[in-house]
Amino acid sequence: MRTGRKRPVISVVGWTNAGKTTLVERLVAELTARGLAIGTIKATHHDIDPDPPGKDSWRHRRAGAVETLLIGPRRWVLTREGNQTAQEALARLGPVDLVVVEGLRGEQLPKIEVLDPGSSRPSLAGIDPQVVLVAADVDPGDPDVPWRHRDDIEGIADFVQRLHQSGDLITGTTGGSMAPLPPVSRYMDTNVPTLNAQMEILTAVDFLIARHVTGAPVVDAEGRMVGILTEKDCLRLLTMGTDEGEVPNGTVSDFMTAEVVTIGPRVNIYHAAGLFLHHNFRRLIVVEDGKLIGAITRFDILRAVSENHKLVGG
Repeated sequence: MRTGRKRPVISVVGWTNAGKTTLVERLVAELTARGLAIGTIKATHHDIDPDPPGKDSWRHRRAGAVETLLIGPRRWVLTREGNQTAQEALARLGPVDLVVVEGLRGEQLPKIEVLDPGSSRPSLAGIDPQVVLVAADVDPGDPDVPWRHRDDIEGIADFVQRLHQSGDLITGTTGGSMAPLPPVSRYMDTNVPTLNAQMEILTAVDFLIARHVTGAPVVDAEGRMVGILTEKDCLRLLTMGTDEGEVPNGTVSDFMTAEVVTIGPRVNIYHAAGLFLHHNFRRLIVVEDGKLIGAITRFDILRAVSENHKLVGG
């Protein structure tokens, strides 16, 4: 069993027949379409038996096997007798970007509450500080907890992605005695050259060359991220030039990439490494409260692995 690591988790909770499964299904589909590898856990109070009586794997279990692994050409199913805690269940999942749990409302996990408009039961958000979002048909009127319409799946996914990228969904150890992996704030570079959106693009190119960097974050006057200008963005200058070799001018805002994947300073090096594996990034921008505070590169992650090889290797 995998032990000692933390992973991003969001749990969808609510009273019976509130629509949890429908929301989980639609949320998983939306996040998957955005390129995230999603794992799910379904918690139930009912007894479960995935094996039809009389089948070979059922006979294995009846004979006394504690664990039975059924292997097919396209998938496999592991059945284990006994109880599982939430952390043990999380530990059994393979490498994924985010775990979406249905149920487990008593666990200390970040939660989305699905409100049933016809229910007379109280909102869980009023009694559980772990509820970070409410999905409902109308505004529940809680000033302390944001809400989205239950059919606004894109809005709910946006909210979850922001928490995921900031590291606020990383919660709970998956068991074992290993120390927590260090956060990216320990290894990030806090002296990051930045650009402003109104700078002329040719001046920005000279800026990148002079500092021997392949890209730079674009920030506003308050230090908030508004985009990033990479060497690939700058190459668009040549495609827009004339046959006589004249390179067009413009501002950084005309060429920068506005959609930037960022992470929070509390994200651990394991999660940051996963982002580098899933995306062709040279660096990840670290923000807090929307403001740029640093950047971490693949080399920084390697340095962290070298210094913490006992943590990473187990």
